Amino acid sequence: MNKGSHIDLNKIYYINKGVDLNDFLPYMAADKLENNDLENDTIKKIILIGSIRLAGNLKELIKAAEILKDHTIIKFLIYGYGHDRESLNKLL
Repeated sequence: MNKGSHIDLNKIYYINKGVDLNDFLPYMAADKLENNDLENDTIKKIILIGSIRLAGNLKELIKAAEILKDHTIIKFLIYGYGHDRESLNKLL
């Protein structure tokens, strides 16, 4: 038992809710994203993959990209779809 606790740690189990990556292997080659920036090891990448929505506070990410735009070693890569994609594209 853990000192100061009434819980027997030998009775606690962790169950992972993850996915079996082997289930996705057949799709990896067909759905591979071709982007030279992803393969370029000379630049630092800030990558967002997800839903493009204002609720995700993407305006702040776009502001950060604007501030750092003169640093050619840094590249912002945003992938995804969402209701606000068009309006956020106008900020770029």
